[in-house]
Amino acid sequence: MEDGNEMDIQLIEPVQSLKDEVEALTGNNVVIRRRESYCCLTSVQPANTILSYHFIQFGADNDDFIQHAITHELLHLVRLWSVPPEKRVMMEASVQEIKTGLMFLFNEPDWLRVDEYDTRTKLYAIICRSVINSVLDLWVEGEVLRRYADTQISHEQADYYDKRFREILEAGISSFNIPTFHPRASSIMNASSYAFYKLFANRVMEADDLIEEISRLPYSPDMGERLIEETENEADRRNHKDDVMLVDRWADVLGMSSWFHWGTRWQEGVADSDGYSWEYYH
Repeated sequence: MEDGNEMDIQLIEPVQSLKDEVEALTGNNVVIRRRESYCCLTSVQPANTILSYHFIQFGADNDDFIQHAITHELLHLVRLWSVPPEKRVMMEASVQEIKTGLMFLFNEPDWLRVDEYDTRTKLYAIICRSVINSVLDLWVEGEVLRRYADTQISHEQADYYDKRFREILEAGISSFNIPTFHPRASSIMNASSYAFYKLFANRVMEADDLIEEISRLPYSPDMGERLIEETENEADRRNHKDDVMLVDRWADVLGMSSWFHWGTRWQEGVADSDGYSWEYYH
């Protein structure tokens, strides 16, 4: 077990200061660990009644962006603690809600086939996490720029998203490796990606050329534009409660409202045997 004071990385001063801010705000230490062959850039598991510290993990092959990525996860914690404990909700899903999502995605009577259930459930989880994180990340990345403009953190942010934009513009389709035989899954992911990157290019990067290029992509633009309309007042979001309300509006547009609910079970450190609860991933 970690002692709550360990790191596998030397943080630059602004990130270290933010880590200190998080620890003072939450009353919990932050542990940062490197993982070989990690599935994502970074993730954070907030402290709970069983885990006494916030646990951030990062991939071993992402050194070019790591200070920004850890800043990103720390700001998720700042945002989550912007409300009282009873309002610090995260996404949860019961078995019935997962079934509802799978039926919507695949619309097949044999969707529960044992040989495909795990794969399809993972796809459902990826979609839910991606849509929710798209909304939350808009605030986080805007806050990165507000706090750390013209620093190493903002430079890493620009380099990371420049790389992501190039990948997307070259592919012309969603880069989430969703097989083309899942058209509903692709439609949802493409719409949320379209909305996130167009909003990000406009509000964070202020890059008109990127906005124009994104607008020409086959990214479910009609649904994506509806998500953008729902986000018109995004700049007025004051705390985590407002974030949750905006996620719910996105879920309504995407037909996902009955796929999940918000809850505080994560605070108890409870592993749901009959459903899901997720951390933040970047």
